[in-house]
Amino acid sequence: MVDAELLRCAGLFVMRDFLPVDLCARLRDEAARSRLHKAGIFRGEKILMDERIRRTEGACLPETLQSAIDERFQTIMPDLGRHFDHVLTGRQPAQLLAYQRGSFFRPHQDNSGSSGLPPDVTDRLVSAVVFLGRQTRLPEPGSYCGGALTFFRLRGPGGTNRVRTEVWGEEGLLVAFPATGTIHEVRPVTHGPRYSLVTWFTGGDRSEQDAGGT
Repeated sequence: MVDAELLRCAGLFVMRDFLPVDLCARLRDEAARSRLHKAGIFRGEKILMDERIRRTEGACLPETLQSAIDERFQTIMPDLGRHFDHVLTGRQPAQLLAYQRGSFFRPHQDNSGSSGLPPDVTDRLVSAVVFLGRQTRLPEPGSYCGGALTFFRLRGPGGTNRVRTEVWGEEGLLVAFPATGTIHEVRPVTHGPRYSLVTWFTGGDRSEQDAGGT
């Protein structure tokens, strides 16, 4: 069970039932029957396939499902902007990801701020993950084991840093966080598959908008 209030106190944006269960099921079915492609990592402007760091696959979203997802993300953009103190004006296309047994993604940032990265990466302000299935401790029909979304050094009580905080997947749960400076990983999946949606919101800092007078 996700302790949503604990995650909110740590600075994350959490919304249960962001996607309805029927849409989650349609997305899982789409990923299960789609031809999957390997997901890579950025090294400068190049995308590399390095399974020592990331072992993840992706599926293409049909237009009908993309439209339904776009509508849901559009509705929460103002709330995300207020939560993270950004003026969010856009969003990158959502990606449907599949983690099979043994899949993982080592600790990383979605936008490291490093020079040489393409604009698609450096424009990211807020990352959002939506879980499409439920995580359980022991294998159950329709569930997955392992694969916890794990954050490092989130803000704790009194401004202290937590060493590690795990988010267990719940069907339809959305978790959003700053794309820069938030180190996180997906732990290895031990029973699967684990399906999720990821996207990134773009825009500008609220202070920059205020200073510009527009």
